[in-house]
Amino acid sequence: MLVEVAKSQGFPGYVVDGRYLILTKSIRGTDSFVDLVKELYEKTK
Repeated sequence: MLVEVAKSQGFPGYVVDGRYLILTKSIRGTDSFVDLVKELYEKTK
């Protein structure tokens, strides 16, 4: 699945634990990005 996501082109994004794709257009600032990554990472445990 991560390979499929990595092949997606045309938009910047970040993958968390190979499960969640965060599109940068949805980020409103550094703090909100960090909070979102932490929240998604906790869901993977």
